[in-house]
Amino acid sequence: MMCYRYKLFAFFFTFSLILNVYSQSNINGNVYSTKGGNIEEANIILYNRNNDILEYTTSNEKGFFSFNKRYETGIYTVECTRLGFSKTKQSLIIGTDENKSVHLDLYLEQSIDMILAEVEIKTQKPIIVKKDTIIYNIKSFTNSSDESLESVLSRIEGIKVYENGDISINGKMINKVLIDGKEVSDFGNAIITKSLSPEKVKSVEVRFDEKDNKIKESLLNDEKFLVLDIKLNSDFKKSFFGKQYINVGFQDNFKYGFFSNFFSLNKKINSQYYGENNSLGDNLIKIEQIKNIGKEAFDKIFSLPTDFRDVLKSEGYNEEIYGFNNFTKKDISIVGISQNINLSDKTSCFIGSFNQYNFLKNSSQEILSIDYNPIYKLTSIGKNSDLNSKNKIQIKHTTNLLKINFDINYTYQKSFLLKNTIIDFDNQDQSINNVEKGVYINNKIEYIYSDKIGFLLGVSYVYNNNNRKIDFNIFDNNVLNFLFPENNNIDFYNFHQNIYSNNNSYAQTFKMKYKQNKITHYIGYRGYFDKIDLTKKSNVILFSNANSNYFYKFHSLTYDTNFFIKNLNVVSGNELTLFNFPFENSRKNKYYFQNDLKLLYSSSKSNLSLVFNRKIAAFPLLKIVDGYTFIDDHSVFIPNNHIFPYFNTMYSASYSSKLNSNFDLTIALLKGISNNLNNQLVENLVFNHADQLRSKFFMFSTSIKKTIKKDKLFFILEPEYIDNSEQFYKSDSLTNSKSNNLLIGLKINYIFKNNLFLYYYPKYSSFVRISGLNESDIKFNFITNYLKLKYITSNKKFNFNIDYKQVNFIQKNYIFNNFNFSIEYHRNKTKYFVDFYNLYNSSKFLTQDLYQSLLIEKTNNVFERYVKFGVKFEFN
Repeated sequence: MMCYRYKLFAFFFTFSLILNVYSQSNINGNVYSTKGGNIEEANIILYNRNNDILEYTTSNEKGFFSFNKRYETGIYTVECTRLGFSKTKQSLIIGTDENKSVHLDLYLEQSIDMILAEVEIKTQKPIIVKKDTIIYNIKSFTNSSDESLESVLSRIEGIKVYENGDISINGKMINKVLIDGKEVSDFGNAIITKSLSPEKVKSVEVRFDEKDNKIKESLLNDEKFLVLDIKLNSDFKKSFFGKQYINVGFQDNFKYGFFSNFFSLNKKINSQYYGENNSLGDNLIKIEQIKNIGKEAFDKIFSLPTDFRDVLKSEGYNEEIYGFNNFTKKDISIVGISQNINLSDKTSCFIGSFNQYNFLKNSSQEILSIDYNPIYKLTSIGKNSDLNSKNKIQIKHTTNLLKINFDINYTYQKSFLLKNTIIDFDNQDQSINNVEKGVYINNKIEYIYSDKIGFLLGVSYVYNNNNRKIDFNIFDNNVLNFLFPENNNIDFYNFHQNIYSNNNSYAQTFKMKYKQNKITHYIGYRGYFDKIDLTKKSNVILFSNANSNYFYKFHSLTYDTNFFIKNLNVVSGNELTLFNFPFENSRKNKYYFQNDLKLLYSSSKSNLSLVFNRKIAAFPLLKIVDGYTFIDDHSVFIPNNHIFPYFNTMYSASYSSKLNSNFDLTIALLKGISNNLNNQLVENLVFNHADQLRSKFFMFSTSIKKTIKKDKLFFILEPEYIDNSEQFYKSDSLTNSKSNNLLIGLKINYIFKNNLFLYYYPKYSSFVRISGLNESDIKFNFITNYLKLKYITSNKKFNFNIDYKQVNFIQKNYIFNNFNFSIEYHRNKTKYFVDFYNLYNSSKFLTQDLYQSLLIEKTNNVFERYVKFGVKFEFN
């Protein structure tokens, strides 16, 4: 459970974990005759370096032998004898690259008089560990049913693949994914790992300290740069290869889909072409997984999810918390191209364009309660369509002393929402049309003057244009009385509001690096200017304003240090900032001191990370612009020009240890505090007054993994506790709403004879909501069961998959079921499949949350149920 939420905070802090060199290995093998055939009843003896006998055994009728104990890193000798055969000895080294078992094939010759020399056995090891590198032999981890490299990586111990495509190795986040040492794209790991077939991959090399300056993002940053380098097989042409799916399915009518992914790897140009359309099920790649384009490329500034609202917005939240995502009718298409053109040995040009169309239809019933008394009952049906485009051109030039980066990004998003809501038997039709365009230009130059001194200069510019049009056909008397209090007899009215905004931002930074023994100093300047021009037009005066412009700016002096003391890495950042911001009808200047501190300790068996961060958040200009704004069909936002800049503060601690070869322990704590909340009032509507109320959250998670039966069976116990607190006003006095969530999950993986795979995940969830309006609370408990079975026939021609999820809502005495079944037939490089989705056709799913003083319980209607047929094939 916490594994998912770690991916939400992976943007904010990185755990310093290094590879584990402690290992214990099982020794087994087979005894053969040099003339062919197995040898049974052979005597096998294991000696240590001092020639002490550690253990002995005999081979069975198939010539197989195995020692009962597991042995640590060291040098051993294996001796094998059998009457009528010559004796043989073999030296055996168990290194840090052995963490499962060591297999030996021993050969005896039928000649009593002949003394055989030692036999050298060469085997391809599944994992090879070097000083700063781990090499994974992908074939050793691949099942016949694996369709992407990502699915193979996700099963390897120590590797985690997150929903957004991020990858961590032993807790350290991968910075970049390469293919054969080349940068095919810099637009997110998912774009490669999700779409590359494992049978084309020989190995995956993880380098924990990349030395190639052309690949690294910075020359001045002393922190280790992690890359995952995918090594392809050499027995096929890499000039053009890929895979493709074609499918047809039926929901309420026939629907068609496809998936196309092509790679072209050459000396000068490395390309990937991607396209997918899916009306039934989820797309392999989503636009959210495309990274480093637009705002991410512009600032990559630390931003903290300071309250549970941000977690709610995150992709996959409902699936992880409640056991299942909301269901919809949908149609998702995405096409993209990624190219890396090597203009010279030192200069590269990256081109990327990704475009997605997304259509969703959903339906739900909501009950909004205050003080546990229902105030609204809503039934809504919504249709939402989005067109999202991300585009980037980047030039990078790198020498031993100089690194120049220039990139220009263009983003475009157009969304349209059509929604019908019934509020207490009153109809309300709503449409929201939103168009947003953005241009991001970034320039960065790094120069190494000497071994001790370096310089960085960065300048960036952003232009954002946003047009939002809202139209209501209002029948709700509560809304009408608020908008038109002078006319209480009105039965129907059309409300509209158009919001036009232009945003211009400038950022500049200068930094000097000075290295002194093991301590590195960074002294510099950082400046920022952000301006918004905004107009609101409406047929209701409260929701209108004339053209207004607002801006804020700051200037900062910065001093950072980074130093190592044996296994301890200390990173400290300090910043003195003069902030100039609008306040009422004037402007204010105020000084702020910002700082962060990281203590990262690593040993051969355990890792510890402590992080403290206290930074000023971006000033919320939109909160002070005159004119009310409709958020949705029952919520209104009211601005406030008394807003001050505020701090985001975070504390985190994590500990990871491999107690032995079969037992792993991880513990993590995270606490955040911010003054970013609005004041929430409920009258005729739900009003959100811009304010600076405090929000706090605390998370605790632990993961305990136990592996038995030679990695064929393992258990992962994941308890987690989440506490969230939010301030609001009650009769002009400040109080708190709280939510406490306890989640306990147990993941069980079992592999039987390499053709039956079982995954079972039961989880208990207990939510307690305390509104702060009275001393009572409300509980929301449920038990989730997730069972996944995969069976592969002995000839590997057929795969059978069963996927079943069940959520038992204890308070509501209601059970949600979802049952899916699929069959795959493999023939050469072609796969034929049929999927049956949501066979039980469960139609309702419950969620619940506390928004300051307002408790919301939603029943989401399920649409999606279908059958789909298709074919998958590969080529090169």
